[in-house]
Amino acid sequence: MQWKLWIQDRFSHPIFKNAGLLGLYKREFAWGFIALAATNAMTVIIPLLVQAAIYLMDPTAPENKDPGLFLKVLDQLDLGAYKTLDTVFWTIFATALINLVVRVASRQFLLGVGRKIEYEVRNRMYNHLLKLPVQFFSKYPPGELMSRMTNDVQIIRTLSGGAFMLLFNTVSIYLFSIPMMLMLSWKLTLVTFMLYPLSVWLMSKISDRVKTAYYAVQAVLGDISNQAQENLNGMMVIQSYAKEPLEAKRFEDLSNRYLDRMGDLIRQRVWLFLMMAVLTGVSMLLILGEGGREVIWGELGLGGFVAFTLYLERLSWPTMALGWAVSTFQQSAAAFERLDEILSAGPTEAEMTSTGPTQANTDPSQGLSLKQVTFAYPVEPGTEANLPALKDITLAISPGTTVGLVGPVGCGKTTLLKLIPKLYSLETGHIFLDGQDIRHIAIEDLRRRVVLMPQQSFLFSATVGQNIAYGEPNTSMEKLADTATVAGVHQDIEGFANGYNTIVGERGLTLSGGQRQRSALARTLLVESEVLLLDDPFSNVDSGVEQRIIEGLAARKTFADKITLMATHRFSILPSLDWLVLMDEGKIIATGTHTELLASQPLYQQLYEKQQTQSEEQETAS
Repeated sequence: MQWKLWIQDRFSHPIFKNAGLLGLYKREFAWGFIALAATNAMTVIIPLLVQAAIYLMDPTAPENKDPGLFLKVLDQLDLGAYKTLDTVFWTIFATALINLVVRVASRQFLLGVGRKIEYEVRNRMYNHLLKLPVQFFSKYPPGELMSRMTNDVQIIRTLSGGAFMLLFNTVSIYLFSIPMMLMLSWKLTLVTFMLYPLSVWLMSKISDRVKTAYYAVQAVLGDISNQAQENLNGMMVIQSYAKEPLEAKRFEDLSNRYLDRMGDLIRQRVWLFLMMAVLTGVSMLLILGEGGREVIWGELGLGGFVAFTLYLERLSWPTMALGWAVSTFQQSAAAFERLDEILSAGPTEAEMTSTGPTQANTDPSQGLSLKQVTFAYPVEPGTEANLPALKDITLAISPGTTVGLVGPVGCGKTTLLKLIPKLYSLETGHIFLDGQDIRHIAIEDLRRRVVLMPQQSFLFSATVGQNIAYGEPNTSMEKLADTATVAGVHQDIEGFANGYNTIVGERGLTLSGGQRQRSALARTLLVESEVLLLDDPFSNVDSGVEQRIIEGLAARKTFADKITLMATHRFSILPSLDWLVLMDEGKIIATGTHTELLASQPLYQQLYEKQQTQSEEQETAS
């Protein structure tokens, strides 16, 4: 029963689980392995030719009792006239030359496959990441994902190219060499391999340590990558608070941890290599002792002994390198597990679309409605569940209506906006768009109809025009400029040296906070959508610019045919909205216009008065 469990455990190895990936290039593998086998077949011929050459130097010498297989074959073929040193020399030369050409071809096939698999794995992982919901990225920081997409994928490339090539090379050279060695001396062959069972047992023990050490190395490497990325993005904050020494010390500590973990990994790999080297050396000593005895007693000719040592020499490098191959297999097992952890993560956004019966969209005027929506942010399995961020939210908004979400910080406004385009998976309650549950709407279709402007005004390292046109890349320049005018950023852009062709830098750092936010607003307004979700769109805009934007939106009737849901802390815009939703602790407290809530809701009055006081203090200070 134990042997069945052992076999089952071995075939559950991540490499076997991902064998389909290797199968994509089975033709290249096949040709590479055929070429490699051919080179090893030619390699085993050369020791026989050397044996023949030694015999032909002095056929009458007592130690040259055996002419060898090559000369015997010539006799069998009635080619005795070719039993000369010249024939042996040119045969060795031709065999070595052909062997060189075929070996180069085998490496081109097999090492090329490694590069192709690296390309395939990296693309698969990146495409899968694009399909995962936002909640996934709160678990894995960017540095960790970058480490897996680079270091782990490189290990898999090494496995599928160099390690597989070395493993097959070792197996084939043994298969071709052992019969020849047995033919020369079965006693000497037995002495050669008597230590191998012990080495296999030791190799299995050390290889498990290699896998554990690799896991530790990659975990620290992910921390280093994440720390470096975070510090580079936050360099302005670091320098503003003169925290360069602190961050340098943190990075140094991580680097020291990496050095320790890598040192352990190197030690384990050295033990593997050293073990195989000792095995080869001890085998050579045993051969010298036993082989010398057989030559002295006439059991083995001198040419046969030299040929046998040449076979052992040809086995020595593959045997020593087998330790590296085993180490690579264990590292790749850990790499596959780390990548599978990402590739098996879900649900993907496509899976968040239910395959159940859908409700026909028969009445486009029904708008957006939420019914008894309750939501808590997901946590790791085995940890205590979070308190609900939203509790029993029921809301209905008709097309052409602009609704404001107001309330204290952390009351659930942003969470509510994120649920509508399915950035998070809704488990309790229902959200309907034009009478259809969003669970039944394909993610691409939903996000064409619903567009969200998040709190953080993220811009790509591209031109300001490309950033604004991100959702509508084929838009005309006229429409682009008109939308930027509505968002209050056109004049700023025109003031740049290159206008709309100005590169904004990574995350838009060359722009001010207000310019970034207004550019993000323009990007959102440019998309032709049914539902517009704005999360605090004026937080970095002064009151004068805010008023001009509001007037521009009203003049162009931007919200006339849309459902607009705006979360905001700026009370100056609230009187212009159709009605408001007051929230607190994840629940809806009241709905109504600005005037109605100001007259009837103490919480709203408190928030309003607090902001009025802050505005007056800012004006006094200025």
